[in-house]
Amino acid sequence: MYGIAICVEAVYICLICLACKNRVTVRSKWSRMDKKVLILEDDFSNADIIKQLIKEYDKCIKVYIESNVNNAYALVMENRIHLFVIDIILDTSCQGDTSGIKFAESVRSIAKYKYTPMVFITALKDPEIYAFRELHCYGYLEKPFFMDQAHKLLIDALEFNHADCSDTVLHFRKDGILYPIPCRDIVYAQSIDHSMCFYLRNKTTFSVYYKTCRQILEEVEYDGLIQCNRGTIVNRGYIKNVDVSNGMITLEGDVKVEIGRRYKKKFLETLKW
Repeated sequence: MYGIAICVEAVYICLICLACKNRVTVRSKWSRMDKKVLILEDDFSNADIIKQLIKEYDKCIKVYIESNVNNAYALVMENRIHLFVIDIILDTSCQGDTSGIKFAESVRSIAKYKYTPMVFITALKDPEIYAFRELHCYGYLEKPFFMDQAHKLLIDALEFNHADCSDTVLHFRKDGILYPIPCRDIVYAQSIDHSMCFYLRNKTTFSVYYKTCRQILEEVEYDGLIQCNRGTIVNRGYIKNVDVSNGMITLEGDVKVEIGRRYKKKFLETLKW
């Protein structure tokens, strides 16, 4: 079936370029089960074709389809998206519309999406140069193209990971000194009196002022950290048990952390408990 051409608009498939082309691509241990894809496309038949290709690779991948930029942006902020498929022209009634590019620019301004792969769907030629230079892309595919080509590029984008999550490090400046905190060493982090306290696996703690859970999660590319209540982030690697009925998490060392009511559904979905 992959030899059949897809009858859609010209497609530029733009994947994020590596800071170093020779860097080795590494898949995290949660990379497939937690993958989420956002398709921003006003033609739902085209979007459905792309969704089917992704689902053929892995049916467990969550695929969101949106045609509205505001709704798409809300999904971006509420979820951790691993691949964007964006139609540059979302309003065909508006001459010169490039709202998809503007959406991509907004996404790129968010720290956690600085290097997330993007796939652009467009009939335009000019955005190619812009996409390469400003949105850090390195490849494209024009129509007519074949499903095997689109399939390969989508899978490459899904499996691409610009950093090994196990080596991800948070950096904090305190009293003029830059402190590195490996994410794999964080058991949990808790907001206490306007400061964020990190409890590490070596039984030590580290505090930094005026940092929120949201800021921490936006700054780091690490799927192991999950927010469970308004002021607490836990590392899934240190979770021993989750008492869903009583809303309580038990971490290594028998540390108990409460699951906030507002965060319970999303926490369990992210954890796939």
